[in-house]
Amino acid sequence: QAATGLLVSGSTALHFFTRTFYGGDLDTYCQFSYSNTVGHWYLAHGYSFAPAEGQMNDFNADVNRVKAAIEEEPFVVAIPVETDIREYKLNNIAAVWNFNQGSQQIQLIATHMSPLHTIFSFHSTCVMNIFTHNAAYCLFPQLTLERKTTLLVDLEYPLTEIQMNAVKKYIDRGFDVVH
Repeated sequence: QAATGLLVSGSTALHFFTRTFYGGDLDTYCQFSYSNTVGHWYLAHGYSFAPAEGQMNDFNADVNRVKAAIEEEPFVVAIPVETDIREYKLNNIAAVWNFNQGSQQIQLIATHMSPLHTIFSFHSTCVMNIFTHNAAYCLFPQLTLERKTTLLVDLEYPLTEIQMNAVKKYIDRGFDVVH
């Protein structure tokens, strides 16, 4: 993690702070330039690349596909069709790759700029949590942990169905929502 700037966020980071298991995959974030290194680490540790629709069957080949697209048009988004992108603003994400080991899944989200830019652009504050190679950060600890409340960020009413589904996930987990 230290060499690549890899961050863990999403439900796993929320679970770490709330001590409540929500299930789901492990969401990891790094700048695109480190994605090949991180992906190969997953492969070397028993995970298999699980290409989504529109991706190459080989991880190296798909990284090269995305790299070529970025060189042709900076800030291109190469996210598979079925990827759950409800928590992201797309302007910083270069690609999303899935790695599986049995029933466990890791998502590698490669960003154009700092991964923090993407995490700070999430739909609500309760998911703005990260861990790094040596620390864990809950950006809104009183709101998230003590009040079990999430503030919607940069969403306008009426919410779209996709936005509402993302928010509902945290309502179902017991969070109050403030807009």
